[in-house]
Amino acid sequence: MIRQITRRPDCPACSTIPEGETLLSCSACGFGQVLLTPQPKTRYLSVADTAKLVRAALRAAFPTTTFGVRSHRYSGGASIRVYWTDGPTCPMVEAVTERFTGADFDPTQDLKTYHDGELHGERVHFGADYIFTDRSFSPAFAERIAERVA
Repeated sequence: MIRQITRRPDCPACSTIPEGETLLSCSACGFGQVLLTPQPKTRYLSVADTAKLVRAALRAAFPTTTFGVRSHRYSGGASIRVYWTDGPTCPMVEAVTERFTGADFDPTQDLKTYHDGELHGERVHFGADYIFTDRSFSPAFAERIAERVA
C-alpha cells in the first residue's frame, strides 16, 4: 500500500517541492520520509481473458485469416499459442500480439520480468507471460512459393 506523507511545514526547502512529487530526502532539513504519489490501480486479467483480446485484435487486423488461439496455464506462469495456415507472416502477427504479453525474459541474466500494459486507458496486467506464434503452410501455398523460387 502506498501512503501519502505530508511535507515538513517549518522547512523552506520542503515547501518548494511541488504537490504530487516524490520527496526522498530534503537536503535542507534532512527530512527522510518519503512522499509517494498514489499509483493507479492495476486490473489483472486472466490468461483466458487475454486470449479473447488477442483473438479480437487478430480478427480486426487480419479479417480474411482464421487463427487458432489457445491459452495454457502452468506452474511457472501462463502463455498463449497462436497458430494459422498461410496468411500473414509471423512478424506481422507478432506486431499485433506483442502488446498483450505480461512478461519479458532476459536470457543473459536468466531473468523473467513482469510489466503492465494499457487497455482502453486503464492500467492492466495481461495474464499471459508470453505469446508464441506458429504459422504453417498449405500444400497449395508451398507449391506457389516453390514455383516462384524455381
